[in-house]
Amino acid sequence: MSDHADEAGEFSADSDVLSEQFGLDAPDVIIERLDLDESDLEGARSMLIDRLGVAGLWSNYLGHGGGGNLSKSDLLVGDDIARISGGSGVLNAMTCVANLHDSPHFQSIGESLVLDADGGPGVSIGPSGLSLNGVAVQLNAMLLDEVFANGQPVLGEAVAETMYRNADAPAWQRQIINLIGDVYLMVP
Repeated sequence: MSDHADEAGEFSADSDVLSEQFGLDAPDVIIERLDLDESDLEGARSMLIDRLGVAGLWSNYLGHGGGGNLSKSDLLVGDDIARISGGSGVLNAMTCVANLHDSPHFQSIGESLVLDADGGPGVSIGPSGLSLNGVAVQLNAMLLDEVFANGQPVLGEAVAETMYRNADAPAWQRQIINLIGDVYLMVP
């Protein structure tokens, strides 16, 4: 999934790079794209809600995010979570503050998805603060490589190894990436 391109990033082009990586490193992975530059918002929201309800699915998002939403266009907001059922996959949201978790009075989109007992992904990976897109794409590519090409089956280990392998990335950005949910989740 990718947001509308703007001064912060060419999110669809970044998704192209990640899709090419999948094709080379993990040819057995089926890629289904959802780019807001090419989709109407309501159709994209419905597709995303359907996909987040599929058990075992890895959903990858690049673009803008806030504590309570994905995309400045509100591709996914807290009210949408009640429409998701049956999921237990992964949301990898390399955006800003998707996994903000510093207040007992507010649940971020990542927290809300994971804590929804009726559906939504079982794990959300993303930052708890503001993020730079170029570094986020680098971390995202390395995480996908760790899981799908290197075959690291334990998601928490894959995230830890990704941060270790990206020691050249700014420390503050590596430190805000966190996993909410089951760190021992086994992925394909």
